Amino acid sequence: MLLRQKTQELSDRAKAAHDLKKAAKEVSAVVKTSDFVSPDGQVPDVGSMSGAASVVFSLKPGEITGPINAGGHGVVAKVLDKQLPSDTEFAQKKDQVRDSLLQAKQNETFGLFLSNLRQQMEKTGKIKINQQELKALTKAQNTEEGE
Repeated sequence: MLLRQKTQELSDRAKAAHDLKKAAKEVSAVVKTSDFVSPDGQVPDVGSMSGAASVVFSLKPGEITGPINAGGHGVVAKVLDKQLPSDTEFAQKKDQVRDSLLQAKQNETFGLFLSNLRQQMEKTGKIKINQQELKALTKAQNTEEGE
């Protein structure tokens, strides 16, 4: 929770000042720069760019992200430059990108279907949730993760 707040504060300061380096200095955060990275690439201290960090690919040069959860630490990124793939790279990855987008959409649609189905079944009484047991299981799971 505190990490999220601090990362949000850094993001807000950087966006207000239009200066990530200055904002990072104010909150004693480390500034690092990476080489160009592709959506399926990895960045040290950030991890896979296909997860939460994929938001950087929707930004224009000079724009700053909101907080990104990178495992055990938070990240705020600024896009310095964008480089479009060459025609050959595009042709090689076109099918892969299309398939991954299709898979993501299918997963999202299925998740919405399941959520709606569960809500509908709870309303009609076809399934009932034992709230005490759910709280006990959730509490036990949170205790294990906190260790």
